[in-house]
Amino acid sequence: MVVEMKGMLFVSETIYPSCVKEPSSTLGDYLWERDDEDFIISVENEGDESITEIKVHKLILASRSPVFDTMIKTDMKEKSEEKVEIVGFDPDTVEAAVEYCYDQDITYRYDDLTIALPLLQFAEKYDMKDLKKEIETDLIKQSLSPENVVEISNASIISNSPILRRFCSDALLIFMRQGIHVEKRDVLDGELAKELLDKALSGE
Repeated sequence: MVVEMKGMLFVSETIYPSCVKEPSSTLGDYLWERDDEDFIISVENEGDESITEIKVHKLILASRSPVFDTMIKTDMKEKSEEKVEIVGFDPDTVEAAVEYCYDQDITYRYDDLTIALPLLQFAEKYDMKDLKKEIETDLIKQSLSPENVVEISNASIISNSPILRRFCSDALLIFMRQGIHVEKRDVLDGELAKELLDKALSGE
């Protein structure tokens, strides 16, 4: 008797206890504990239109994001006012990004897609490559399921993430062929939906 099984295999590096070292403190860790920030990120709260101001060090912000670096260094409004207004993201998302800039552990936030997906988009918009890669890896390894694969697929396109898009496409194809119900299929990106249909019909 031959039993055919289909699924998704995740491969990760094995870390042996003898090789594990306690992380040393970074400049970000030290500055995180200080109260001499010299720059403000202003974020509007959706709904009540109130403003949340997040204080940061220009050095930290510029070192993590070429986009912010340009704002701070060139003769733009942000440089003269020592302040930047963030539009299109809520305070929780921006605060998580700032914590990351200071080398704080924010991986626990990735379990909540209402934080992880906007944060992925934030990383793309402000060219925070390390943060983007970390979120992509976490979503691929831990979060993908028939319940959220459409949401993550659409986010991968908005965030210009080819690796996440490809993985979501493969997962969707497997779910389709196995007859597994996928939630929110009606809101899947049109181009990706057509691509999946073509693959399904061609037997790829």
